[in-house]
Amino acid sequence: RENVDELIQDLSRHVNSPEYYYRIRSLDPKILDEENLRAISEYFNSSQVIILNSDFMEVCALAKSGDFVYLDPPYYPYDNVSSFTKYTRYDFTERDHLELAEVFKELNRKGVYVMLTNSNTDFIKRLYSGYRIKELYAFRAINCRGDLRKRRKSDLLITNY
Repeated sequence: RENVDELIQDLSRHVNSPEYYYRIRSLDPKILDEENLRAISEYFNSSQVIILNSDFMEVCALAKSGDFVYLDPPYYPYDNVSSFTKYTRYDFTERDHLELAEVFKELNRKGVYVMLTNSNTDFIKRLYSGYRIKELYAFRAINCRGDLRKRRKSDLLITNY
């Protein structure tokens, strides 16, 4: 907020204690909606939905015609400043992005519905030219610089359908 007095007034309504935290947290019905969670669990247990979190090469090798695959790789750096690619022990390199684009193409050939999100860069646009590319805008909530958290970044949503 830009008005410091307003912020102080708003914060003064809150108490810094574990009891207060959990009481306030439990007021949000979206945090735990038992009926909805049970319905989702029942659906997953009675359907052929498979959710995997693994290396993209392994997961994509399992996909067959009619399946849906969502790919959310570490984003290609927008610039030298935003070059965080180390989500695992290894960096996700430009070579990995090239391999992922080949996997995307192979999934398309197999008749798999594919959706991918990535940074809005010329490199990514070239890799996925020929597919549907939609520009999305998102705020970056995590950044060591507060002023950069307020800027909207342009991302890409890429699909083969």
